[in-house]
Amino acid sequence: MSMSIDLRGEPIFRPGDQLMGAVRWALDKDAKRLDINLFWFTDGKGTRDVGVVESMTVERPTRLGEKSFVFRLPAAPLSFSGRLITLTWAVEAIAHGTDEVAMAEFRLSRDGQEIRLRHDAPA
Repeated sequence: MSMSIDLRGEPIFRPGDQLMGAVRWALDKDAKRLDINLFWFTDGKGTRDVGVVESMTVERPTRLGEKSFVFRLPAAPLSFSGRLITLTWAVEAIAHGTDEVAMAEFRLSRDGQEIRLRHDAPA
């Protein structure tokens, strides 16, 4: 039916910050478990890389529920965007045994700004 992730604060965080939020769900059928993952992924030209930094699990969640989470953000990798590739941070929630998935993206930055790689470099 629906699942959402709410992050507390601005969508830009610094290494070492606590990322706090909540997952809310209303499921049509029972889920085996609900995983909440802190991860990063690359997108663009070439192979997609993914790194799961931390996870938490809700075993046999009720059909209607909410779970708060707190993750300590690592020092790296920092968010960046370039002509050929970007690196994005996100929290995702997966209700196993259903089709429900939710994701909330954010940036990890030392100075509050996303790193922008030079766009005038040759491909």
